[in-house]
Amino acid sequence: MVSRKLSGETHFTAEEISILCESFDIPVHEIFNSHKNSIWQPQQLAPYALAEEENATRQVFNWSVDLFSYAAQSGYSTFYSTCNTFPDILNPTFEGMACFSGLQWLLLNKGVDSLVPLSQVVKVAETKPLMDKYISAVHSLKRSVYLVSYKILENYIADIRKFYLLEYITREDVVSLIKELEELLALFEKICMTERLENGKEIEIYCTGFFLLSDMYILESDNINLVFFIPIRSIR
Repeated sequence: MVSRKLSGETHFTAEEISILCESFDIPVHEIFNSHKNSIWQPQQLAPYALAEEENATRQVFNWSVDLFSYAAQSGYSTFYSTCNTFPDILNPTFEGMACFSGLQWLLLNKGVDSLVPLSQVVKVAETKPLMDKYISAVHSLKRSVYLVSYKILENYIADIRKFYLLEYITREDVVSLIKELEELLALFEKICMTERLENGKEIEIYCTGFFLLSDMYILESDNINLVFFIPIRSIR
């Protein structure tokens, strides 16, 4: 197995690399910096872009989730997140809102010509297992802390209204989205009041009046520490 890894026939996992670096006191960045195909850029964890980015995004997504799972094995692990929308650990529960986030992503990244009917934005049956894996990994961490905009609801309503006026979504879509938005708000309020995720893990939520330029994830643990950025999803 070691021979195959050293020859490049099989890849080292993120956990193996972390253990090796710790054992030999080698900074992780030195390993990747010396690789001939090394590309230095912020890692993007974009759940709703999976159907569009094919293998590249899936690899980054799976790699990120593996790191979350590895961090959860330590005695101390905390997940920090900033967001202008409801935390994405809630969105997959509501298929309509997940599709709307996908529609926003298409408009921002591919333009008006890329837009399709809301029901066709993402293939939920295909992406759900991936999102379930991501949520399970986040929930396995000991603690979660969120910094969110207090204008979350206002932002959603403004975007839904704008998409409707521009005829990107139908009246039926709007009615369905507003219903899901009310349910999503109720779930979010419940989590805020109980200070617990559905599985009982501790969560802290803080509100800010500042406009957050991008979503940011910080993973802090005894095993590994990382920062992730994902593209902003608001169209304003």
